[in-house]
Amino acid sequence: MAQVNEYLIDLSVARDRLEVVGRRSRITDVYVAELAPGAADVVLIFGLESPSGFRNIFQGQSFECCPPEEEGLYITAPAIGGNLRLAVTFEKAGGSNASARGA
Repeated sequence: MAQVNEYLIDLSVARDRLEVVGRRSRITDVYVAELAPGAADVVLIFGLESPSGFRNIFQGQSFECCPPEEEGLYITAPAIGGNLRLAVTFEKAGGSNASARGA
């Protein structure tokens, strides 16, 4: 099985390309598990070199990365209050997958 980690981001302060997951991580899926009400201005960015990202994300939305994203995951958001919780699935290197749950 793949490794799944959860990340909780406080949206009470503005974020500008905040690194959620670093490079060489082989992200295969990102699930928006929780998103503060009225958080339409949150931008989810895949890859360090990406000039833009996904806007208007919503709770329950899933993003599949094919091939796996190796340049990281970032967010940009104004100070809106509340939280953003992401469940990120990783592919284990070498085809050997292990199951884990992190915070």
